[in-house]
Amino acid sequence: MNFRKNLLPLLAFFPLLNFSSPATTTDHIKTDQFGYRSNDEKMAVISDPQTGYNSALSFSPGATYEVRDWNTNAVVFTGSPVAWNGGATQTQSGDKVWWFNFSSVTAVGEYYIFDVSNNVGSYKFLIDDCVYNDALKQSLRMLYYQRCGCAKTSLNAGAGWADAACHMGSLQDTDCRLYNNTNISTSKNLSG
Repeated sequence: MNFRKNLLPLLAFFPLLNFSSPATTTDHIKTDQFGYRSNDEKMAVISDPQTGYNSALSFSPGATYEVRDWNTNAVVFTGSPVAWNGGATQTQSGDKVWWFNFSSVTAVGEYYIFDVSNNVGSYKFLIDDCVYNDALKQSLRMLYYQRCGCAKTSLNAGAGWADAACHMGSLQDTDCRLYNNTNISTSKNLSG
């Protein structure tokens, strides 16, 4: 009896949960993986492969596309894709493409593009004036992790990335010499 007493309020609450994001995502709707800054032009590219390795993966875009909030599924913009170059196939990619301009969406948030007719959506993207901050941070981390000839401590690199100095042997990073003159007088320390 106690189980039913606790379960009924939960079951009543369940329909109120909003499972957002598209049920089906497609690679045919392409957005900027870093995201878009609020006041910049925002364009999604819809592709229909005609020739090449993926030509069997055809896609016919619908007439109506929406920008939806990733977390609430609320429609924030509706528009239509426009055929690139009059519907011609782009020679390098082998695709027919359409552009979907949603530049009027400026509110910071997580979104996806939804094709109403095909009931498919894009992957998540971000609109924020700081969309490049994380990419910059990760790029600088990558450069730090690639350093040779010096130890990377867990304090600076993180526990999973700490390691001892590498490439410390003869004729390695601390003893680099000219390729055409290996005399010790040409030795340079190129570590770090």
